[in-house]
Amino acid sequence: MSANNAAKSVNMKHAIKGEFPEQQINWDTILVADGELVKPENVVVKVANNTFNFTWDEDKTGLASPNDRTMILLYNQEYQHFFANYSL
Repeated sequence: MSANNAAKSVNMKHAIKGEFPEQQINWDTILVADGELVKPENVVVKVANNTFNFTWDEDKTGLASPNDRTMILLYNQEYQHFFANYSL
């Protein structure tokens, strides 16, 4: 199974709620990326002056690397607009 098909399968099973034709995305369970890296803990988002500020606790497992990257994905449900930021 391709990575694309695997992602669709997970989201079809866990991120769609309701019965057709009244289905909706369950944003608490949607999965856009996965892997073996430890996920950040205690993520906090603050909004001020139309700016989002994301913070999280430093990794204490010793598995983090300076080469690790992050992806921030925001979705405005009212306007149906996505914003993504990838650290390179």
